[in-house]
Amino acid sequence: MHAPFTLADSMLHLDGVGPIRWAPNMPAFWKKRDRAELVTGHVLSVFSYSLSWDFQERHPDGDELAVVLEGDIDFLVDEGDGENPLQVNRASACLIPAGAWHRVVVREPSTILFVTPVPTRTEHRTVGVEPVGVSSRQLRNRQLTRRAPSSPLLPITVERRRPALPFDGTYLGCSLRRGS
Repeated sequence: MHAPFTLADSMLHLDGVGPIRWAPNMPAFWKKRDRAELVTGHVLSVFSYSLSWDFQERHPDGDELAVVLEGDIDFLVDEGDGENPLQVNRASACLIPAGAWHRVVVREPSTILFVTPVPTRTEHRTVGVEPVGVSSRQLRNRQLTRRAPSSPLLPITVERRRPALPFDGTYLGCSLRRGS
């Protein structure tokens, strides 16, 4: 595809080698579960949320990257020890470990870019809207549980920078940093 497109209306299949496949982000894309884009590699997708998820999901085949393009959310991530909140604001991201149940608590309407491994192997389960093991007061006041330094959950700072070469726009650069 040699024409501009919006990420919010697109699905991109990243298979590591070869072409990046494009498809429209429509319900029909997700219904055909045996399509190559859903059974191999990663899918890059963008979704907007105004409500918190009433379900959890996990990806057994690899880590998921989530970049908050707009808004303010908490990811509630359960690696077997209950849901632990991870605050992710606009222009920040997190890596969700393979196999960890997770969901989104929306603090303000948000748009999130996901890079999801092998989408057809994603598992879902329904949960209540109130976060398990985290009081609504803690979430409201941002009294979030701090993760141990060895935790695989790493906040990522996404910065707009100008490249060294002459260029008309900006690009996003990511750098890993541990929360304090």
